[in-house]
Amino acid sequence: MTPARGANKRVFLLTHPRTASNLVIRILNLENQPGVCGLGGNTESSDNNGYFFLPTMPRRLELADRRSEDLAEEEHADMKRCLEACTAEVVRHVESAEAEGKSICVKEHLMRMLSPTAKALVKGRVTTEGRNANIPQQETGEGQNKSLTKEREAQNQTVLPDVFLLSRKVRSRSGNDGQSTLSWPIILDADDVILHPSVIRRYCGIVGLDPDKCQFKWESATAEEQQRLNAFERRMKSSLLSSTGLIKEGKTAIGLDIEHEAQKWKAEFGEEEAKKLLSRVKDAMPDYELLRERRLSEGDG
Repeated sequence: MTPARGANKRVFLLTHPRTASNLVIRILNLENQPGVCGLGGNTESSDNNGYFFLPTMPRRLELADRRSEDLAEEEHADMKRCLEACTAEVVRHVESAEAEGKSICVKEHLMRMLSPTAKALVKGRVTTEGRNANIPQQETGEGQNKSLTKEREAQNQTVLPDVFLLSRKVRSRSGNDGQSTLSWPIILDADDVILHPSVIRRYCGIVGLDPDKCQFKWESATAEEQQRLNAFERRMKSSLLSSTGLIKEGKTAIGLDIEHEAQKWKAEFGEEEAKKLLSRVKDAMPDYELLRERRLSEGDG
């Protein structure tokens, strides 16, 4: 299957921790994808294929229990400076790749890209004030894409505007192949990544990667390779590092019972924390089901 032709692509894989995103990167085999620019700059590791916004995490953890409106002016300014520095690295990477006539494929945990005011969205106070970091005008598409509604733009609570994230997508769900057009993101479900390899191959065809370069078998990491990683990364990638291919047993949501899981949380974290976690999981389920209904599947168009 030949990748889509046309303008250079920007592939942003926006994820949450513990959702098989490292597995996706391993399968995509980016180092062997033709025309994809490798990472430079100040990222932790080229193997991560992203994490430009990792430097925001110490500040986010420090301020996690406080409301945005309660932060001191200097705390706001410090976070803003950090976000703008991270954004500048993203823009630099994009511009460098496009100057070489190459595409980019970057993974980033979405929570690291959120504006400090994003919590207001959860409370029903949708706002774009102070949200977007400094993006060059040619990158924001200012004055273009008039079809973007204010309501939709307001719902994007990252520091990168829709037109930066979505304007280079080559094929929309309506089938506008080869056109640079705004359209909704492609949704990948971790279960499909593990159980249905054809979904990843379809994804590659849509975003302009070569499906034939995907790998579903590999060598497990050596002890030396694992030692080069920090302790946190070794823990996060423990299953992947020891694997030689897709692990299906115990890695999907098939047969998962939330109430049964809650008993495990109670034993591990205590009753009070388990109740909080269960409440938040249940609150999030409608959003999860909505996204799952819209996920890319084997039989899509």
